[in-house]
Amino acid sequence: MFRVRETVKAIRPYIPGKPSDELRRELGLEGEIVKLASNENPLGPPPRVMQAIRAHVGEVHLYPDDSCYYLTRALAEHHGVDPSMIIVDRGSAGVIELAAKLLLDPGDEVIYSEKSFLMYPLMAQSFGAVHKPIPLRPDYLIDLDAMLAAVTPRTKLIYLPNPNNPTGTYNDEASLARFIGALPDDVVLALDEAYVLFAEDMVDDYASGLKYLLGGRRNVFVLRTFSKSHAMAGLRVGYGIGDPELVGQMHKVRPPFNVVSLSQEAALAALEDTDFIAQTLEVNRTGMAKLHEGLRGLGFETVPSTANFVLFPVDTAERAAFLSDGLLKKGVIVRPMTAFGLPDHIRVTVGLDWQIDIFLEGLGAVLKTEKK
Repeated sequence: MFRVRETVKAIRPYIPGKPSDELRRELGLEGEIVKLASNENPLGPPPRVMQAIRAHVGEVHLYPDDSCYYLTRALAEHHGVDPSMIIVDRGSAGVIELAAKLLLDPGDEVIYSEKSFLMYPLMAQSFGAVHKPIPLRPDYLIDLDAMLAAVTPRTKLIYLPNPNNPTGTYNDEASLARFIGALPDDVVLALDEAYVLFAEDMVDDYASGLKYLLGGRRNVFVLRTFSKSHAMAGLRVGYGIGDPELVGQMHKVRPPFNVVSLSQEAALAALEDTDFIAQTLEVNRTGMAKLHEGLRGLGFETVPSTANFVLFPVDTAERAAFLSDGLLKKGVIVRPMTAFGLPDHIRVTVGLDWQIDIFLEGLGAVLKTEKK
C-alpha cells in the first residue's frame, strides 16, 4: 500500500533499553530499581542544570534560538575554536545523522566497525549507502588497519567511536595519528567522542580528534554529547566540531529549531559546572574499579574500559539471557548485547557504590540458582 523506499524496508530499527517505569509495570516489580543498562550518569542532573531549567521554564511558549547562538559561542570558547566550526543537534545521534544526510548519495560507501554504536549502519541504510562493517579485533579494539584497507574511491564517510560503545576500548594516540595521516582528504572521519572525558581521565595515551582537526586535517569531524559526563541524556544535546566549510554545508540539512530552549540553557549551565564533572569522574573511577573487581570475583573476565561501563563475556548467549533476565526479576537492569553482535556478553553501567553492591549481590544470587 505505501511505497516505502526499499532501503528503509531493510532497516532494523534502533531499540533502546526500556525505562525503569515500563519494566516495573511489565514485571510487577516493587521497591528500588537499579538501572545500569544505558550508560547514564548515576549522579543525576547537575544542580546548575536544574536551576537553569527552573529559571527558563516560563519561556517554553517561544520558539528556541534556531542558531543556538549562545551555546555555540560558549562551546567554541570552551574548545578554543571559531564558532563557525560548531554545530549543535539532538544528542550526538543527531549529529551522526546530519553527517550522513549531508554526505551520502545512494551507492556511496560508509565504513564503521562491527560491534559498535547501532546508529552507524542505520544511517548508512537510511540514505541508500553501501555500509561496510569491519570486524572487531580479538582484543576488542577497532581494527584501524582493516578500516583503511576498506577505503575505495566510493568511500565518503567513516564512523569511528573512540572510546567504543559497547566495548569501552579505545584506539591510542599513536594508532589514531597513523590512521588519520593515511586517510584520503576527501573521506570524512566522524570521530564519535561521547565518552571522551572518561578516557582522558583514565589513560595517558588517548588523544581527541580535535588535535588533528586543529592541526590541519580538515576531514576530521568530532562528535560530542552532554548525555554522559554532563548527565543530560533526557535533554538531547550534542554537537559537532569540524572544518567551517563542512559545518556550513551541514547547517543546510539541519532541521530548524532542532534543540529546544530548555536544553540550550541547561547545556550552557552544565558547561560551567566543573565541580560536577570532577565528581562524575571520581565516581566513575572508583565504581569502575569496584565493578571489575566484583565481576572477576564472581568468575568473569572483564574487558578493559575507558568509558562509564564494563563489558563482560558469559560463555554463551543462553547464559547471558539467563543472567540478565534473572537480574531483571531482582530489579536490576543491565544490557544484553545481542543487538550489538555480542550475544554472549553483558554490558553494565558504572553506578553509585550502593547500586554496584546491589548488582553484584543480585548477580551472585542468580549464579547460585544456575548451579542447582
